[in-house]
Amino acid sequence: MGTRFGPSRLLYMMMLPSPTNNRAALQSTVLLLFFALVSVGPGSADLVANARERLEAGTAAEQRGEYIVAVQRYREALELNPNYTDAFHGLARSFFRLAEYEQALEAVREARRRARANTTIAALEGDILLLLGRLNEAAEAYNRVLAIEPNNLPARTGLAELSVAEGRTATAIDTYRTILSLAPENRPAILSLAVLYDERGDTAAAERYLALALEFHPRDPFVHELLSRYYLRSGRYGQARSHAETAVALSPGFARGWDLLTRTELADENYEAAVDASERLISLTPDSSRAFYLLGLAYERLDRFDESLDAYDRALRIAPDDEIARYALESTVTRGYDLEDPVREEVARYRFQRAASLIQQNQLIQAHAEFRRGLMLNPFDRDGRFQFAQLQRQLGFDGKLLAELQVLEQLGFDDNEIREAIELYEYLRRPSIATTWNVDQFSIERERLNFSMFYTHDHGADSRPSSGRFVAEYLRHRLLGSELIEIEELPVRISTPEQAFEQARASGTEYFIILTFREEDRTVDLSVDVLHSATGTRVRQIRVSRTGSGAVPRAGAAVADRIEAMVPTRGRLLERRGREALVSIGRADGVSEEDELIVIRSSRLASSVADVGFRYDPSDRIGTITVTALDDLLATGRLQREGFFDLFAIGDTVLLNADDQVRTIEDRPAFSPLYWRIREIR
Repeated sequence: MGTRFGPSRLLYMMMLPSPTNNRAALQSTVLLLFFALVSVGPGSADLVANARERLEAGTAAEQRGEYIVAVQRYREALELNPNYTDAFHGLARSFFRLAEYEQALEAVREARRRARANTTIAALEGDILLLLGRLNEAAEAYNRVLAIEPNNLPARTGLAELSVAEGRTATAIDTYRTILSLAPENRPAILSLAVLYDERGDTAAAERYLALALEFHPRDPFVHELLSRYYLRSGRYGQARSHAETAVALSPGFARGWDLLTRTELADENYEAAVDASERLISLTPDSSRAFYLLGLAYERLDRFDESLDAYDRALRIAPDDEIARYALESTVTRGYDLEDPVREEVARYRFQRAASLIQQNQLIQAHAEFRRGLMLNPFDRDGRFQFAQLQRQLGFDGKLLAELQVLEQLGFDDNEIREAIELYEYLRRPSIATTWNVDQFSIERERLNFSMFYTHDHGADSRPSSGRFVAEYLRHRLLGSELIEIEELPVRISTPEQAFEQARASGTEYFIILTFREEDRTVDLSVDVLHSATGTRVRQIRVSRTGSGAVPRAGAAVADRIEAMVPTRGRLLERRGREALVSIGRADGVSEEDELIVIRSSRLASSVADVGFRYDPSDRIGTITVTALDDLLATGRLQREGFFDLFAIGDTVLLNADDQVRTIEDRPAFSPLYWRIREIR
């Protein structure tokens, strides 16, 4: 055990006068100092050396792109030296690369507290604040740097990106030009100007800057990668392929180059070449679910469904929460395998198990969606459908419960449990509106609002080919769970809104949806425009951004909820007995007792151009119905005419009072797709 006194304290003691033998005292003191230096000095040196060793290991891991390893090494360095500024700085950089911005901010502020004058650390703090959406604080951080170093390029670049985030592209262009006046070969500034001019539609200016980047950096694989992405976005696949091939020739281990080459081959329908490129990508990144996703997509396009499923399955083994890969796998199953194929049973099992887990968490609406998806994959699953039937009762829909049990009986499942359940619920539902009026509520033609659905796709660095299609198909399936919405056709990919308008108008639907999906840094953005099919007028916009585990289904569910909430509750007058009326909407449509329904003359409604809904001449309103009793898809109520004459007729339209309709609040993402295109360049 070492002495409690440090070397400086012992030197001080040596200088004190000794009342006795001075020579002996001096010898004792020198010996004491020697042992203190042995016990304290070398140990401290070892700690410093070990901390530096951990720091260097963290830096090496960071340079290899192994950010999780880097975080661990930097933390080990900080355990040895809690005041190690460089370790805090490295930790902040690594968390930033992992898109863990809150932790990055905590680490960078620890670093800045120890090195106030370090402008590199201060500029990184600005970058982190920007991606946290704290734009004013980010601007303050960058300006603090520029107050010390007026020509600091990272801070000026940060201010340019901040301008893009705020939609001030002209200011961003001016800032990037200033950067080029200070550093004419600055690659991020040159490429960012190319992207900004491309966004403005100034192709000539965009390509001038791309040529400039190539002139200054002809052997930079990142420059060729961006050029390839530029040409891929514009559909110039030959040039996109050429630059992607150059990127991987310059750097054979450049995974992003192989990723881009795979995407280019997929877009150009060279599927065998896409298989080859994705297999090379897998050899470089064997733990990448994205790489196996691309391989699965290439095999699917070749109709090699077994190999496609195997690739998607491997992607999901690596990343079980990758919903895009799961949607792709499920899409392949529905497209490539018969309803009786055992593969469907295996794939559907995941959805049924997830639904059961959600029920235990009392998340019944989400469980309902999972059961529907499982039954889409395997409609003959006895246990899955039986559990789905039981869920209907928990949701308050006894009629739907009985209907699902009867479907099981029709499928040939007539075991005692099902027979007894049918007998029980038939007894419990006597009397019901359906039995009292002798109406099969599940065979009545429903009054649904008809939509067409289209999707676009953004070629962001993290966006995967066909992900827009899979998300659109998921959203369609989710919306079809509503009793008020019809989307007859599968979503169609478009290049321009005009294409969607032309097809929607020809289809005769009332409204159409254009969906744009984007993945970036563990964040997904869903942008949905709802437009009037006859005129092309945009009536609603929805913007949803979600981050973290389950981001895709959570974003999709949020969009579906907003669209469902837009749609007015509409039904028909089915029968009347004196002043009592039977209508074709009920509890499942959101109708409650004492609600007021408006009755409109039959065939007098037109779709609204101002909003999702209907317009009619006030003179066609003939009365109201006050709801007195409910079934799942039926309601009864008291008729009240408007005017002297009773003009009610079977088939008249009924609407839930518009004042009771839920309206949506838009949820907009923090950043536009243009911002992410600029951000990719870094």
